[in-house]
Amino acid sequence: MTDGLSGEEHAGLSDKERNFFAALTELRRLAGNPRAASLIQLSLSPTGGTLLNKASLSDWFGSKTVPGDSESFRWLIDYLLERAAKKNVKGLKGRRHFEFLRAEAAEAKSLRMGSGKAAGKLEMYLRAVSEVAFQHPNPGTRRWTTPSLTDVYQPQIVIKASPGGAGATKGFSAPADGSPWDPVDVLHGGSCVLVAGPGGGKSSLLRQVLRAGLKEEAGHGSPVPVLLPAWALTGSRSLWHSVAQYVVEELGPLAGAHELFGGRPRPHARWLLLVDGLDEIIDPGQRKRVLEILKGPLQGTDPVCVAVVASRPLPEDEFKVLQDGVPRFELQPFDRKSFNAFTHAWFSAQGAADPAGRSASLARSVSRSGHATLAHTPLMAAMLCYLFEPHDQAEEPVGGRSDLYGRFTDLLWERQFHSGLRQRIEAALNPYGDNLSEHVVEETQKIVEMLASNAVSTDSEPLTMELGQCPPAVPKTVWRVVVRDSLRSTGLLVERAGKWEFIHHTLAEFLTVRSLARDPAVLRKQALAIIYASPRVGLGRLFGPPFPWHAPASGDSYAGFVLDRAQESGLELDRAFRRLTARGGTRARSFIVRQHILGTHVPSQLVDASIEKLTDTAFWDGAQGEDRIDALDVLLTLEDPRAELALAEVAAHPHRLHVYIDVDPPIDTGAGPVHEGARSKAIKEMMERKALVTALSRIAHNPDMPDKARVYAAWTMVIKGWDEDEQRGIDALEALTRSGLDAPAHRLAVLNLAALRRRNTGIIGAVTGPPTSPDTVLLGRFDASGRFRWVGRISPVEEAAGRELGALLAPANTGHPWDRKSFRSGWKRQPLLGVARVELAVVVEVDSAPTYGRWSNPVGLLRVRHDLTPSDVPSTDETPSLIGLEGDPAHPAP
Repeated sequence: MTDGLSGEEHAGLSDKERNFFAALTELRRLAGNPRAASLIQLSLSPTGGTLLNKASLSDWFGSKTVPGDSESFRWLIDYLLERAAKKNVKGLKGRRHFEFLRAEAAEAKSLRMGSGKAAGKLEMYLRAVSEVAFQHPNPGTRRWTTPSLTDVYQPQIVIKASPGGAGATKGFSAPADGSPWDPVDVLHGGSCVLVAGPGGGKSSLLRQVLRAGLKEEAGHGSPVPVLLPAWALTGSRSLWHSVAQYVVEELGPLAGAHELFGGRPRPHARWLLLVDGLDEIIDPGQRKRVLEILKGPLQGTDPVCVAVVASRPLPEDEFKVLQDGVPRFELQPFDRKSFNAFTHAWFSAQGAADPAGRSASLARSVSRSGHATLAHTPLMAAMLCYLFEPHDQAEEPVGGRSDLYGRFTDLLWERQFHSGLRQRIEAALNPYGDNLSEHVVEETQKIVEMLASNAVSTDSEPLTMELGQCPPAVPKTVWRVVVRDSLRSTGLLVERAGKWEFIHHTLAEFLTVRSLARDPAVLRKQALAIIYASPRVGLGRLFGPPFPWHAPASGDSYAGFVLDRAQESGLELDRAFRRLTARGGTRARSFIVRQHILGTHVPSQLVDASIEKLTDTAFWDGAQGEDRIDALDVLLTLEDPRAELALAEVAAHPHRLHVYIDVDPPIDTGAGPVHEGARSKAIKEMMERKALVTALSRIAHNPDMPDKARVYAAWTMVIKGWDEDEQRGIDALEALTRSGLDAPAHRLAVLNLAALRRRNTGIIGAVTGPPTSPDTVLLGRFDASGRFRWVGRISPVEEAAGRELGALLAPANTGHPWDRKSFRSGWKRQPLLGVARVELAVVVEVDSAPTYGRWSNPVGLLRVRHDLTPSDVPSTDETPSLIGLEGDPAHPAP
């Protein structure tokens, strides 16, 4: 056995590999160079408990192979350290040191060995996943003509929905608020959490990202995507063990899967985990464990992978495990343009004679139904295309949401028999008896409803295969094959890794509620629980004063299905709705109108009453800010003209948009009450403001909203936002100036954007360093009394910018406002700065807005404002106000 590292053995190894082999060889020397035969014999003894062999030891000590993370390696290190300690060797490192060196060497070897076995395993994975990724995402529907997802996919607008932002996660590239998110941008964007409502396009986006990754050439650093459901990470504490296990179960045997997913897929590249359906894990504790497992990839600290997690909205507390470094984004529904493009692409892919005419006809039908918002959900848009396809002449009327889901599932169920399912069942079961096909159909329906109920309510585990009631004469193996084929043919389910998943979770909700109708008592109980959804208030409070109503935990989607089915079953809910409208507060009224927008049947007079109450809230300065914006959002969605006027009032007087902080009651510790700290209150206020800005952002970036309302919302974002949220508002205004607004709204956006940019300006009053190329620039502004005050400094000034400024600056004459003023580089103990005072003639724009009229930290220079004079710069106590607001004499249009 070789005791050292020869020059030949060193050849081709990386520095980290050489360091590891050198450390291992030195440890063996310090332990007395035990022979291989002795090590093998000791490893087989009861005290050793592990197995070593001559080949492994020869490779390890011969610098040929980096050991794996195994019990054999750990036993060897422990044994050598114990022997070296007995020889009184000083300065020994512990086992963790050698494990660290081994891990670094293994990663270095993975990068060095970009070809060979590692590349072969990756190529096997890519071939296997390509066969699945480019099939239709809903295998049950492929028995009839269905357009490819790639042919009809439309990128959706995304807005930021969390404190995390660009750069919050290492290597993360954030999309601009209000811009469509292309799958290729997601592929290279880094880690994030993607949130959207039911049918909001999350799964379609992840599948498109997977396809984009598979199509991309294996360039330097190109990520390799892995698409998997969130439940696949619930069974093990090891991330990569779970990933490898799911891939093997989904794609079939894959040699070396566990080794492949333990390191980088290619040199300088990472894995991109596309984790879908976090919300479909029912147990909050399991959801938290999944986020803890993904914490490293999501925060950018994992060296070999990043992750994109898709979910419906979840309680804010559940994301605390990720801290503030992980950005979250909301995927927005289609706007009118995207909806029309989607339906046109659908009918074109189906070979319709006049796809543009079919698309326009569907749009008119949706508009007449009053459910345009519902139809702009990507899943619902696809369902409408399915339902609208057979009607070539007359325009098919669009009903409510429950009606559409019912017709869609019935259509899938009907079409499976046209695809030859009945004939296949009869061919398989005729040897065992007559008329068994009807029994299969009945059992399949029961199994589908049972799986739906488990997915929605009680079972947090993945859905497993159920046999149903197998007839005595039919062998169970035959029955299982027949039922499995029948389940696939429904078009509602897909089998992945031996588990059943619904093609969309909303379908599971609808089917669950449809099965509830068989038990009117249970259905009634759930409907009343939704209407009386308050954790602290009993039913009797509906007869008394207003109470703090809370939206049902099941979500608007499931609640709408329950309310529809309950009313279809004869349950009278009008009285309860009336009491809720009268006493439930803004949240309850907003819930009623949102249900109307979703297509749930709610009495029209109650919808009208709720709209009136929400209008009052939108105009009321005393309302909670988030409630006020929520009311405005609902009214704008309904295209109520009063909403734009109310939002104009908010924009004109943003200080009246209140952020109320609920102060927790004092805690009695026995030594006196302990009140909530100022830091806790500040954090609460920050989170409330961020929620307010996010709600405004949905309005500003929604192309279907009135143009001026979008400008008002973006302006209010600037005024109410802090730090990066303020910048989000400025970015929104900039985007609006380029987005094709009508002429009045475009002028409004341009004027106010210019005013906001003037807010970031200052007058150069003095400089440090050579006046021809200053090092630091001291900025000032005039106050209301005409006194020129210092407000901040630009430091450092780049050389090229300094020369440009030096050519514009002129030495000050006598009588400069700062003649008797001195400046320091910091606190009072810092030495005085030598400054050169200049004429007050040059205006510059910096990279951030002042706080209370000044900059407390050094700022960066953006540009010299040749178009502005010192009189154009705001005063130190001037507050920004909306320019060009029609009808307000305080803000006349120029």
